[in-house]
Amino acid sequence: MRATLDRRLRMVFDYLHDLCTQLNYLKPPVDRAYFFLDSDDAFRDLSWNEGFTDLRSRPQQEGGGIERVSFTYTLKGPGERTLERAGPGVERLRHILFDLGLRFECRELRNRQRELEQAWFTVADEVNVQLVWRADLDKGVVVLESRNLERLGHAVVSLLPESVGEAMLDEFGRLVLGRENSFRAHLLR
Repeated sequence: MRATLDRRLRMVFDYLHDLCTQLNYLKPPVDRAYFFLDSDDAFRDLSWNEGFTDLRSRPQQEGGGIERVSFTYTLKGPGERTLERAGPGVERLRHILFDLGLRFECRELRNRQRELEQAWFTVADEVNVQLVWRADLDKGVVVLESRNLERLGHAVVSLLPESVGEAMLDEFGRLVLGRENSFRAHLLR
């Protein structure tokens, strides 16, 4: 199982490294809208800005092999938005923006007692996407952990090692670019 997962993760790394190299050069538009909280004002008109791939191997005394493949990239849009919050909503929004990895600036209004009354957050149309493909030796599956892949937020899915191949990776590439794809058909239910 260790050797099988190692081969599959090597295939994932090679594919993502090639994809990332090409997209870093081409910087194509990504046809996806990211809706933030309950707002109808989505992050739109995003283009590939820059991506990076990396892998981590287990130490030889633990059997070696690839432990995880990381794939991160940034999608950038043309503008920014301003969000206003009062009182306790300020820290909640700051925490959400930080957890989602969104770039923002905050201007605060405090009263004479230095208590926070209101804040204005300027959020750039920029989405940082993080993906980690890792081997789960106990379950014998490949686990994909993502942040901001198809929508803002975190997701964890599993794939059988035998489903990880060129066809599935091509579907994943279409998913990354916001194109029609059948990537979800490869996921374990």
